This record gives sequence, structure tokens and C-alpha cells, in this order.
Amino acid sequence: MNLPLKRPRTLLGDVLEVKMDGNSKRYLQYIGFDKSALGLGGDVVRIFKKTYKKESTPLLKEITEGEVDFYAHIHSVTKGIKEGLWSRVGSIKKDIGVEKPLFYQYSDNKWFLWEMDGKNYWEATKKEIMKSSANMGGVMPPKLVEERIKAGKYLIGDPTYIK
Repeated sequence: MNLPLKRPRTLLGDVLEVKMDGNSKRYLQYIGFDKSALGLGGDVVRIFKKTYKKESTPLLKEITEGEVDFYAHIHSVTKGIKEGLWSRVGSIKKDIGVEKPLFYQYSDNKWFLWEMDGKNYWEATKKEIMKSSANMGGVMPPKLVEERIKAGKYLIGDPTYIK
């Protein structure tokens, strides 16, 4: 008798692998859920900069202690698994919640900055945002984040994307 497969479920701390091409891969980690006014309830992930060879099996600690390339809001980390964009390789919760990534957004002819789960957001100038370490805010489909991991930039043609 065949039992139904369990639904893929992601939890804070999950580390996920993204296949880059035939020979390499990168990793991302689910670090939070942004309930702030501008975070719009999106899952937040951090994407690590280092690219690994396809056949390598790095330790989770090595991956999560690596340099972060960027942070992103995603509609659903789990949806990315269902769509085959990434696969879960393990979970490590060390230091989850310590980081407070900064995001920016352009709305109503104004620029705004906020921290993930920050209760406040504030108006900023484009120049301030460019000097900051802020990441483009806005909840995105997993496919757009996968494209940025592979291409090094968002491929959506968003005129407000300044990084």
C-alpha cells in the first residue's frame, strides 16, 4: 500500500540548496517571518555568497557561518521546494534571530527603510539607501529569488532596484 507523501514543510533554520548549473550549487537559509508593516508577512531568507562544487557536501555550520550575499522576502520558502527551485538539506538554528536585515522599498513617491520585524519604518533618501546595506523589500515569488541567486541581480526590470 502506498502512503501519501508528507507535504514539504520548512521551519526556521532550514538550509536549502540551489543548483546553479551542472557543476555548482549555492545555499540559502530561512531566518524569519517579517510581520512588520512593510514586510507584508513574507518569509525572509539569507542567501550565502559562496558557490560550491556539485559533488561537495559542506557542513551546515560552514555554510551558515559564510558571508551573506543578500536577504530576500519570499511568498513561501516551502513553495520554492514544491516548484523544484531548491531542496532542504538540513537545519541549524544557531544565531537565528540575531540578524536584523535592513530592507528598502519605494512607495507613493517615497523611499522607506525598515528592519525585519521592526515595529517602525522610516522615510529615507535614495542616497541614504545606496549607502546602506539595505536589500530590496517586497514579497517575491520564489522564482525571482532563484533568478537573482543565479544571475546576480533581479531580472524583473524593477526601476526601483538600486543595488
